[in-house]
Amino acid sequence: MGSAMRSSKGVTPLAIWAREHMRIRNKHVVNIMSEFLGTFIICLFAVGSGAQYRLMPNESYMMPVLGGVSALVIVVGIFGNTSAHVNPAVTLAMAVAGFTNWLVVPFYWLAQMFGGYLGAGVAYAIYKHRLCVSEDEICKEAVGIFSPLPSSPVGTVLLDQTVTTAILLIFLFAVIDTRNMKVPKHLIGIYFAAIVAGNTFAFGRNAGGVLNPARDLAPRLMAVTLGHSIDKIFMNGAEHYWLGTLFGPLLGGVLGTFVYIFCVGSHLDDTTGTEDDDLENVSEKTSQSILNSDDWGAKIPIPTSMGINPQLMSPTISTKNPYCIY
Repeated sequence: MGSAMRSSKGVTPLAIWAREHMRIRNKHVVNIMSEFLGTFIICLFAVGSGAQYRLMPNESYMMPVLGGVSALVIVVGIFGNTSAHVNPAVTLAMAVAGFTNWLVVPFYWLAQMFGGYLGAGVAYAIYKHRLCVSEDEICKEAVGIFSPLPSSPVGTVLLDQTVTTAILLIFLFAVIDTRNMKVPKHLIGIYFAAIVAGNTFAFGRNAGGVLNPARDLAPRLMAVTLGHSIDKIFMNGAEHYWLGTLFGPLLGGVLGTFVYIFCVGSHLDDTTGTEDDDLENVSEKTSQSILNSDDWGAKIPIPTSMGINPQLMSPTISTKNPYCIY
């Protein structure tokens, strides 16, 4: 019976109806939805695993790490055919490199922050009955589940997040550049989970291994919304360490982009014998105004001298671009 209801391509009638009547044609709206949902899942898992660790203090700190990397694998699996960044640092890096239009950056950032904000709120709601002593008081025990509360100086936090996020971006470009590692699509999520876990295991004590301003700042805002002290959430004594977790990843993302382009990507040979051959002529095409196209910001001619296959960086949904950028 079930097989009889399927089309020859395995698509159910419900999926066909939704595609015909509910499909959004504007690629930027789709991308913004992906940014929102992807960051929602990441913060849902991050805060949820933080609450689990808080309730089981004798357990290893690997619990929140595994929760975070599991969320990353899930997001890659769900949004692998979109250009979701789910990280403001990655969005900024893509814009600096020229792969994302600057006009869409604020919208991506807002979607990421809002998704992370709601994800943290939902995770808190799920664990509230275990964290709160009474309904009349603020859950003081929950203050540490939203974002890391490091005791390191803000300068150390800034340096930590700059270096680790730069490593993340270098690895990102290496994975999605077809001239480099040629990672199979089904292994992309595992590779990203490995680099995030490695960064966290090596440097997590300094700043919690955030690597993502939306994952850090959005849950802090949710904590303040729920009534927690701003001083407790954003400061460590006189240290505004949240500035390190906010600006460190942004600086690191840009640094990692330049390092890969100038030290690795520009020295790789262009692919030959595939559909990527025609990309060699991208820099010769006349640039058209993004605002004059139906899909503004979707295609930006990138000189091949930059060293990265521009098709892989295009912030559009395309069968030729099956990789999700994180």
